[in-house]
Amino acid sequence: MDTTCFRCKEGCENFNHVLIECSVSLKIWEDICKGIIKTGHFNLEWCDWMLHNLRCNAMVIGRFPPYLLFAVTMWFIWKWRCKSVFDTNFKLLVCTGKIITNFVDEWLKANSDSESKNEVTFFLIARSSPETEWAKLNVDENLNLEPGTISARGVIRNHKKKWIGGFALNRGIGSIIEAEL
Repeated sequence: MDTTCFRCKEGCENFNHVLIECSVSLKIWEDICKGIIKTGHFNLEWCDWMLHNLRCNAMVIGRFPPYLLFAVTMWFIWKWRCKSVFDTNFKLLVCTGKIITNFVDEWLKANSDSESKNEVTFFLIARSSPETEWAKLNVDENLNLEPGTISARGVIRNHKKKWIGGFALNRGIGSIIEAEL
């Protein structure tokens, strides 16, 4: 089985390569992180890099929590990678940073405190702990068959089961395949 990166045709396609080292991913990070993240942070080991960015609390450009921008950027990189593998007609747009920041803006608006949001939803989540000093990302997607709406949610926990971060996304109208991507 060929493990060469499908997008850049260089390097072994592992988490580190797909999310950080791939030239396609690097362009996305450069676009989204202009003046925000020091380039030295890309030299950290995978786990240290991820934890550093998920624990950051300073506001980015005065409006974004950096951990949210980081998590959404990782999600888009993975989504676009999968889309390019399974859809031969998919072309990554040039304005990736604008797409991601617009998405974060919309997510923040949709999840802001509002008196009209009185609905409470409970989720039962089962998980196994990662190895010591590692973190684990658990993700689940959902398709509501009646209106055809899709959503995604996830949680990141360390080996001691301590919550590091999480997300919930309303992805609009779509199919079960789009929900999985």
